[in-house]
Amino acid sequence: MKRKFLIIKRIEKNLSQKELAERVGITNQSVSDYERGKSNPSYEVMKRISEELEAPVDELFFSYE
Repeated sequence: MKRKFLIIKRIEKNLSQKELAERVGITNQSVSDYERGKSNPSYEVMKRISEELEAPVDELFFSYE
């Protein structure tokens, strides 16, 4: 299941998957996998993405649509 809010927040911040990945120190493939719900990041990575996108972890990673 796609993580719609993660995708929306990244786009609202005008960031590509690659740019977000670089800012939080992960690969752009990881960002893609997280957005598609194919894999789950560690809590530390969730926190870094949350801080970069200025959105709560729960909203980004635990709200599926």
